[in-house]
This record gives sequence, C-alpha cells and structure tokens, in this order.
Amino acid sequence: LTAQGPQPVGGSFPVSQVQNWINTGGTSPLINYDPNMKVPYVMEWNFGIQHEFWKHYVLETRYVGNHAVKQYRTWNINELDITNNGLLNEFINAQNNLAINIKNGQNGTFQDLGFAGQVPTPLLDKMFTGIASASAYKSSTFITNLQQNNIYTMFNTIRTSATYRNNILGTTANNPPYFPLNFFVADPWATTARQVNNAGWSYFDGLEVEVRRRFSNGFFLLANYTFSKVLADTAFAESQTENEDYQSIRNTGLDKFRAGFDVRHSFGMTFSYPIPVGRAKQFGSGMPGWANAIVGGWTINGFTHWSTGAPFSISSNRVTTGSGIASLANIENITTQQLSNNIGVYREPTGVYWLNPALGLFTIKGSTSTANICTAGQTTPCFGIPAPGQLGNLSFNEFSLPHFFDQDASLTKDIAVWERLRVQLRLEAFDVFNNANFATTLQTTAANTTGATNSLDSTAFGQLNSTFDTARGGGVTSRIVQW
Repeated sequence: LTAQGPQPVGGSFPVSQVQNWINTGGTSPLINYDPNMKVPYVMEWNFGIQHEFWKHYVLETRYVGNHAVKQYRTWNINELDITNNGLLNEFINAQNNLAINIKNGQNGTFQDLGFAGQVPTPLLDKMFTGIASASAYKSSTFITNLQQNNIYTMFNTIRTSATYRNNILGTTANNPPYFPLNFFVADPWATTARQVNNAGWSYFDGLEVEVRRRFSNGFFLLANYTFSKVLADTAFAESQTENEDYQSIRNTGLDKFRAGFDVRHSFGMTFSYPIPVGRAKQFGSGMPGWANAIVGGWTINGFTHWSTGAPFSISSNRVTTGSGIASLANIENITTQQLSNNIGVYREPTGVYWLNPALGLFTIKGSTSTANICTAGQTTPCFGIPAPGQLGNLSFNEFSLPHFFDQDASLTKDIAVWERLRVQLRLEAFDVFNNANFATTLQTTAANTTGATNSLDSTAFGQLNSTFDTARGGGVTSRIVQW
C-alpha cells in the first residue's frame, strides 16, 4: 500500500479466546464435524404370505422392518454441568432461602438473611461479588427462575452475561476468575459447542395387511392396513440440520422414543365400481335409450384414508436440567394410560380440545384454558413441575394427536357422442363427509415451541385451534364438490 492509498484497519492477532467471547457479546456458537464421519445407511428386511382366497381377490400379509445406522446428528457438548460442581445444591438452597424470606416478609431477595433454616450460598456470593443487588440477590428474573425451577436458565444467564464476566472468567492477570474455566460447561468460550457425528439411529417395524381385487368387469379394489412403530433418538422434525440436543449427555439412552413421523395405525382404500344399472347391466337392461342415457353407465370411485395422529409430548416449559431442553411435565393422581385414553377431540361451547375437560386437568375460562398445577396434598388429577435436576415422569412423544380421516368420491359417466367422440361427466367430492381434521400448535420436537398448546404455561392449553388437510396437501379443510 502506498502512503496515499487505503490504510489497513488496526487489529491485534491472534485474538484471544476471552477477547473473542467479549467481542461477540457472549453469543459465540461453535460447531465441529467428527473427522471420522461415515456415510449413513439403512438395513431393510421383509417377508410376506400371499393367497388368492376368492376369484380375483388376493390377501397378502407382510412384515417390514428396517434399521437406520450411523445417521447424522447435531448435539451440544456444552451441556450445563449442575451435578459435579455444587450448582444443583446451590440452586435448591437459594430456593429455600427465598421461601423463608417470603414467609418473613422479605419477598424481594433470595439471599441468606439469617432467618432460621437458611443456609449460605457461597457460589452465588462469588458470582455476585461487586454486582448491583438488582442484578444479583434481588434480581426479579432470578427470583422467577427459582420459583419455576429453571436452573439452566438462571446459571446460563450468569455464565454468558457480561454483567458477571469478571467474576466468572476474569479479564486480566490482576483479576483472575473465581471459577475454573470448565466449571459450567466444557467450552467456556461458546454458548453452544455443537458436534456433528453419526450418533443417530432409528428402528421401524410394521405389519401390513393388503386386500387386492384385480381389475375385472370395471371393478377394482385395493385396501391396506398398517400397524407400525418407529423408534429413534431424534424427533426427525424435517430439519436440514437435525439439530437436537440430548436430554442428558451423561445418559444418552434417555433419547429413545417415537419418531415425529410415527403413525401407529393407518388404513387406506381405493376402489372403482361400475353401477350395474342400464342396458346390458344386471338391473334395467331393457330400459329405453333416453332412460339409459340418464341413469345407465355410471361408475363410482372412492378413496379412503384413516390414521392415528402423530406423536406429541406435554411440556412443563421449565428447563430443570442442564441440557437447555424444556423438561416434560409430571402427571399426578392418574396413570399415563388413563391420560392417553382421554386424548381425542372434545367439542365444548367454548371451543374444541385435545384433552377431555371432564378429567379436570385444565380450567376453561372463556377463550382461555390453563393447565391445573398440583398443590400440596392434592388428590385429584393434576400436572406437576419437575424438581430442579429432574426430568418429568411423562415420556417424550408418549401421546398421539387426534386421528385423521378423509373420504373422497366421484361419479363418472362416459357418453358416446359421435363415432369415436365421447364425453365424460364427472361429479367429484373431496372430504365427502365434511370431516374436520383438527390441528394445533403442539410441541412436537424436544425444544420448546412458543405458543404450544401442550405447554403447561400456555393460555390455550388443551385447545385444538385449526384444521388441516394432508390428503391433497393444498390447504383444503372442508368439503369441495365439483361437476
């Protein structure tokens, strides 16, 4: 560069890890690819028995299975450690101090004020050294975290916020950190440190029963039923990154559940049947030509699809562990099977719900509906919030959305006009019975979804708030008839 030309921007290289963390405002993510990644593959197997049990009719029964191996998965190495460093006990002690303070009229702090039963919180003392009380023991945000069991939210805020940086990481040799660099997470210089490897897998097992009638005399029939199950370690929510953290990297076996696209029962049927009325037909073979032109030669066609709904979970909307994933809810005073038996479509004057209102698990007030959270000594069914460090007693993707049903049909008639010129009349009806297939903003991935009606914090808990069409994929949500 000449003296008259552009001058380089001043800089310091290399940039230290801590300076990079400061420069990015504590939001720096990292991603790493396993250098030994393999190409995923799927092993498939099946066998079946086929038998012609009547003229033109064939019954076939099949077992179909597959196992997906070495599937790509992206997960977070930077799970917050709450068990090996005292953070869990510190959080529980802070909750205890807060409760005692509230009983003694000190609602705005969770600091140990010396009341009977309170205990010191030395880790928080170090984190809050030199910090204004409004951002420390009197922080309304932290008080809410304590009351809602959000241990991850509270300590991840402290770990990543510039407010506490000097105490957590230190910035100079004269101001060393109070804590080891890996006190909170494996890599202190990143919010998330994601690993992409071949840890993913899935299993599919299915029983298929099919009845076929070969096309003969204009009549054709194909009907099939499938009973199946897909287990996987990810929800497979059609994300191009398949970014899904483990519920706990200390126990990856917890991530074994129904895949997001699992459909337990599915039935489909298509047919074409010439109505036996008209000349040269079983009925009315001697009718006059004008009558045959009106009622003769019609064919009815149909397509039927019925299936159980996709799986979903009931979320506590509380991050009670170090994974950063919203924990599932607890269910009390009722079995999970009883709960499952009360999931469907329930029409009430105030709306439509996926959970039976008569069960008493949520309260309806006008257009709002809120989950009933257990109180001390309650003996009726209720939802509970997992304790700090604990997962809910419900399982991921344990329940199924309401079933789907669609019936399409048509009437067709070919009319010979002149020599080889023919005209076809068609009366077609989509969703003949005008059946409403309800949808909702349900959470169907491990991460919490804002506005999900299966979140205990939702003001629309249990609601089915829209309809959808999967038969044609065109947004058709009610009956359509065309001539």
